[in-house]
Amino acid sequence: MSWYQYRCAEHAPAAADCTCPPVLPGRRATQAKRLRPALGLLVLGAASGLFWPFSWTGAAEQTLWGYGVRSCPQYLAAVAAADAGDAAELQRYEDWLTGFVSALNLALGEDVLRGSDLTDALRETRRYCREHDDADFFNAAMDHVRALSGER
Repeated sequence: MSWYQYRCAEHAPAAADCTCPPVLPGRRATQAKRLRPALGLLVLGAASGLFWPFSWTGAAEQTLWGYGVRSCPQYLAAVAAADAGDAAELQRYEDWLTGFVSALNLALGEDVLRGSDLTDALRETRRYCREHDDADFFNAAMDHVRALSGER
């Protein structure tokens, strides 16, 4: 039963404006047969590690998007601009870090910041960038995540 059929049957059975299309016989079986190959590929891919977004040890070639690929000097320039009153660029770094940490949390099924917050993560990325001016923002963020997980 689809969501609209459920809504009509369970929540508004007497509503005059609730018209439910008929359920065609065998439709669910056809949908299930079409989903079996896709489900099999998903299970096979997950079991073989194909859907793992990154490797903790580092792969030869990784694709990164957004502000994570920017250099530490660019990030520190955004910090300086924010201190001078123009926080727009720094907000983009914070937004990228928020999405990155959220994605890691979902992919790993745990809180990668181990109860700390994004303010702590930003402070640690700033410290890392000051010490490693040849690094990028991604590695600064990952250094903090690795430190919290004990893999540094």
